[in-house]
Amino acid sequence: MLCRKEETMLGVLRSIAFLLVCLVSLCGFSPRTLAAEEILDYDVLAELKTDGKMVVRETITVNVENRRIRHGITRSYPVRQRVDETGLRHYTFNVLSVRLDGAQAPYSVSEGAGYMTGMAIGSAKTYVSKGIHTYEITYETDGHVRFMEDHDELFLNAIGTDNAFPVNKASFSLQLPAGAVIRKTDGFTGRVGSEEKAFVRTGPSSFRTTRVLRPKEAFTVLVAWNKGVVQAHESFANRIAAMRDTLSIS
Repeated sequence: MLCRKEETMLGVLRSIAFLLVCLVSLCGFSPRTLAAEEILDYDVLAELKTDGKMVVRETITVNVENRRIRHGITRSYPVRQRVDETGLRHYTFNVLSVRLDGAQAPYSVSEGAGYMTGMAIGSAKTYVSKGIHTYEITYETDGHVRFMEDHDELFLNAIGTDNAFPVNKASFSLQLPAGAVIRKTDGFTGRVGSEEKAFVRTGPSSFRTTRVLRPKEAFTVLVAWNKGVVQAHESFANRIAAMRDTLSIS
């Protein structure tokens, strides 16, 4: 049996709980409206060809609440990277297909004079409906293989630092040409310069993160293999860049 003081306190607590329920109902709050806009899963599958080109498929599952994600998502891709005080490394970026929930999606690519190429997926005339959606971007790129003295390697930001949203899960898999023998794998997570290794290997050249990547945090992977599998060459993008430097064309 409760004493009068305990009954009074219990009544106060019940009243407070009732008021909170009323406020939540009046304001229209629910788990749906309080959901966060975030990247639930970011999976990257790269197939390396013997000529050094890669076909990459990015599957990005996001939760949309029409706060910051309204018409679609954006993606920035590095097309230039400074390798020392005087040199730049150039990469190609050719979009092959873009899909939203399995259907073809509109997109645009803007090539600037800087280090990145911008990509916008979606229509300015329509909003993406609230809820979970999956974007799939397939593209071809060249110039990423580094030809070393006793091996060749791919040192790549599987997920770059341009993400404005948390990435709950991230994974990367590299398919190498026949005859490749993996010599080394490594990786890093976090902001630029981080040596954190919050990932596990899920296969000979497959990786998965073990924590949420916060905005502006990257997932970098390294895969090295025996020489002779990929033809040593200078990518088309780097040849054109060298010609421009020679002719002093900006």
